[in-house]
Amino acid sequence: MASAKRLKKLTTKDIMGLNTKPTHEVKAELIKIAESDNSRLYHMKGEVTAYGGKHTQYGESFFFVGSFAAQNLQTGEIFSAGKVYLPKDVTEDLIAAFKSRSDDSAISFDLVVGVIPDAKQGYNYVSEPVRSPEAVDREAEMIASFKPLQIAGPKKK
Repeated sequence: MASAKRLKKLTTKDIMGLNTKPTHEVKAELIKIAESDNSRLYHMKGEVTAYGGKHTQYGESFFFVGSFAAQNLQTGEIFSAGKVYLPKDVTEDLIAAFKSRSDDSAISFDLVVGVIPDAKQGYNYVSEPVRSPEAVDREAEMIASFKPLQIAGPKKK
């Protein structure tokens, strides 16, 4: 069984091992990957139970809370966390799926994130779903997993 390095949160920089580098080095590395034959960054699976947002110097940023695991497709390293920040196009799709659910179910997703060359900023994030986001009701699954008890009736006197 593969083991994962547990992090406080997952971001593209964390997964790609770029979290200690200055912004210009991160951009240069992502441009290099975008122009390579293997522009896929990571494969991520997760279940979203909540989301939130904050305003940053780069604009609105959203995060998701739940259970997440990602594999760096350049190195094979695996990471997990209870919070994740994803590129904007992925964020928008997950928020839409989360808002459209009919109950308190989680949203399960499975996708691959990559980069493509872009003349304006050097690269753009792209994602390809392995499976479309869908509602999952883990509570119902847990309840359904119980086996009926074989309880004897009252004893006759």
